[in-house]
Amino acid sequence: TSESSMIDEPFGVYPNPANHVVTLRGIASNAVVEVFDAVGQRITTARTNTIDLSAWSEGIYFAKWVDRTQCFIIQH
Repeated sequence: TSESSMIDEPFGVYPNPANHVVTLRGIASNAVVEVFDAVGQRITTARTNTIDLSAWSEGIYFAKWVDRTQCFIIQH
């Protein structure tokens, strides 16, 4: 992955905990994001920095992009 696909800012997921939408910071808008649940099952793969969680179950999830992984919690 080239450095031009990354944004020079701290990375993270907010808000955390979340209930409807999370935004990933420190990611280019076209980078591939994979989200896994707490047991390691891939939930989704997307090219976005905003993920709609409204239909997802409460729990712990992990967003992975480029060489970074960030944990986030869904609470409805």
